[in-house]
Amino acid sequence: MVLEKYLEELVVKEEYKKLIPRLSSEEYMSLREDISRNGIKIPLIVNKDGVIIDGYTRYEIAKELGLKKVPVKILDDCVDEKEMVICLNLHRRHLTLIQKLELGLKLYEIEKEKGLKKKMMNLRQYRKEEDLPDVENFPHREEKGRTRDIVAEKLGISGRMLQYVVKIKQYVEKDPEIKKGWQKVREGKESIYKLYKLVRKKEKRESMKKVSEEAILPREVRIIQGDFRERMREIEEASVDLVLTDPPYGKKYLDLWEDLSRESKRVLKPGGFLVTYCGQMYLPKVLSDMSKHLNYFWCISIQHTGTIKLLEWKNVKCCWKPVLVFYKEPLKKPPVFCDLIIGEKGDKDLHDWSQSIGEARKLIRVFSEIGDVVLDPFVGSGTTLIASLLEKRRGIGIDIDEDNIKITKARLYKVLFESDK
Repeated sequence: MVLEKYLEELVVKEEYKKLIPRLSSEEYMSLREDISRNGIKIPLIVNKDGVIIDGYTRYEIAKELGLKKVPVKILDDCVDEKEMVICLNLHRRHLTLIQKLELGLKLYEIEKEKGLKKKMMNLRQYRKEEDLPDVENFPHREEKGRTRDIVAEKLGISGRMLQYVVKIKQYVEKDPEIKKGWQKVREGKESIYKLYKLVRKKEKRESMKKVSEEAILPREVRIIQGDFRERMREIEEASVDLVLTDPPYGKKYLDLWEDLSRESKRVLKPGGFLVTYCGQMYLPKVLSDMSKHLNYFWCISIQHTGTIKLLEWKNVKCCWKPVLVFYKEPLKKPPVFCDLIIGEKGDKDLHDWSQSIGEARKLIRVFSEIGDVVLDPFVGSGTTLIASLLEKRRGIGIDIDEDNIKITKARLYKVLFESDK
């Protein structure tokens, strides 16, 4: 039943008011003009105490226009008020996907609390709702997917989409990069899935860093933190059989290539190889700098699988990656090998430039022998060291980033742990 109440009889509850995104200025003015001409056609919804559940914008406009009374409906006591606020506006308003998802997060928390209270009511010691302890302090495990699917259905979106957003919002306030990414999502400049992948990547890296605290490295492996140009000097001259690495490719890193060549010449045994991944963009410069201290041997092609990237500034679909091979005199011919390798996916969650272990193992088998020493001056997430260990070689890894060192230790530890099972 619709009643009329004086504005001063109604109570504004900020918690409810803040649940719903405000109308745009254009929408607000359009509604204001309609109410000015035709009055309020859709009643405000209030509880028995006059607290406004739905209709805050109409209430504000009524005050601005000097209306004394507004139509209202009294809400049934048994209805969850916060849920009602959200659900009414979900179906009435033209909300963007992001606005829906943000409302969905609030609805998700409501449904979780309702589900938890229901579980606790089934426990013998909590037969009345007033006997329930504080929900936040009650240990529990959420039934996987249930709350998510209930809320997703109300929102009219997939459960997976809601799951992505729930995970992202856990990090928005404590991680500046995720907070910035969420703002880009709200502005339509970044996809939810891309930001979700970043969150998962960060979680995985943090998990691996914790593992590294207890990791015990095998004696066949040595890991060094620091700039390779300084730390390679600590390695004995002519003590390394193979340098296998993947330096950064950008223009600002071009000065690294000659340093890599020079330091590798010093540590390589006579006849030893340097095998390095490389980009195509500055290939002539890289070849020139590397050839100042070592001899060019060959170029192996890693064929990309999966999505092929279009390099728009060149109008080129890049389908392969060069792997350059150099040697320190005298030349010792490797066994017969194919210079085309079908690429495998590396674990980009642990490092943006990570290559696959399978590729590294193939290269190690060709350019070194069992028991040899393999060095990676840009160890990243440890792919080369893992491949070396699996191929029964000894490994040395150098990286300037402390987090990369921790992740490498954790990955090596996991490889050893799994091999012992």
